Amino acid sequence: MARAVEASPPPARGRRWLVGPWPGVLLGLLCFANSLSNDFVYDDLSLIVDNPRIRSLTDFRGVWLSDWWYPIEGTTYANPRRDRLYRPLTLCTFALNYAVHELRPFGYHAFNVALHGVACGLLWYFVRRMAREPTVATLAAVLFAVHPVHAEAVANVVGRAEILAAIFLLAGLLVLTGGRRPVLRALAAAPLFLLALLAKETAIC
Repeated sequence: MARAVEASPPPARGRRWLVGPWPGVLLGLLCFANSLSNDFVYDDLSLIVDNPRIRSLTDFRGVWLSDWWYPIEGTTYANPRRDRLYRPLTLCTFALNYAVHELRPFGYHAFNVALHGVACGLLWYFVRRMAREPTVATLAAVLFAVHPVHAEAVANVVGRAEILAAIFLLAGLLVLTGGRRPVLRALAAAPLFLLALLAKETAIC
């Protein structure tokens, strides 16, 4: 008679916590906490410090009807041959930051670090759904959280466009791959994919 296969014992309570989304989220926050004291640098200067379009939450025309590098009178980066990138959602978040923090960089960087934590958590849920294994999802989220490729996206304020695009793409994929009724899921995921596209054009993938 074949020997019955013994069921593996359930993981201990502490171990259950270790294979959840929180290790990746916490490591993502801690790994980039050193960016909180950063100043505005590089493209932050032109898109935040010297950008009058983010000074008001109601500047619909300046944010939604102009491109990312819209020329500002009297500045050296008002290049008529600029790339016509379109990222109004990201500009809206800069306007929200300005309404609360004006030009104090700490709030902008804290927002970026928090968004990175959200992205790490969403990645855990997506990988768990695809792999059906919490341990694999935890390892993926931890690797994603601490990977140095994210340094520019998190540490530079304007890199927020990439984080926002990743968040809405992951949220859309979670909606798209969850449960039955694929048509309804596709309709529900479409607005999230659109928000990702409005954050950064690379979301067209």
